[in-house]
Amino acid sequence: MTTIMESSTLESVNDESSHIYIPKIHKTIINLNYFLAKSFNEYAFHLVENNLELNRHEKNKLGIHFILNQVIQAVNIDREHKKLFYYKTDEKVIEYQLVKRIFNTLPSIIKYSEVGFREFIEGQDYEVWKSPTSAQLSFRNFRNFLKRYDLKHLEKEFLADVNIKLSLLP
Repeated sequence: MTTIMESSTLESVNDESSHIYIPKIHKTIINLNYFLAKSFNEYAFHLVENNLELNRHEKNKLGIHFILNQVIQAVNIDREHKKLFYYKTDEKVIEYQLVKRIFNTLPSIIKYSEVGFREFIEGQDYEVWKSPTSAQLSFRNFRNFLKRYDLKHLEKEFLADVNIKLSLLP
């Protein structure tokens, strides 16, 4: 039986791993939860450091800013391979709603599950990654999303670097 990865590679994966390259599918799977923990810490530090009292819309905008900065960091880890994203869900957290908003506009592929990263990777032998439709392969929705939240400076970071754009495409 052929498996998606060797057992020696799987042993190095845990729930706190940031990513893993899977040679069989030639893609890197990014553990978004690892980066979102950093994003939340930066967000909280920024709020406390600047003594900000924001309304809900401004908090969402700031949260999206920090999440997208971490997505850029995640994509820059391995510039040679396409990225697939994994997010362990917790529907009670506002972060989940922000992640869904972001990835509904990005052409990237993301899987949501309630299991840890290691268990998710172990189950990949039997999973199919659904390819997006041709309408989802456009960055237009993402640009409109950034404009709606007034994050034009992030648009330059995402769309100016060809490596970031290409690694986000499935």
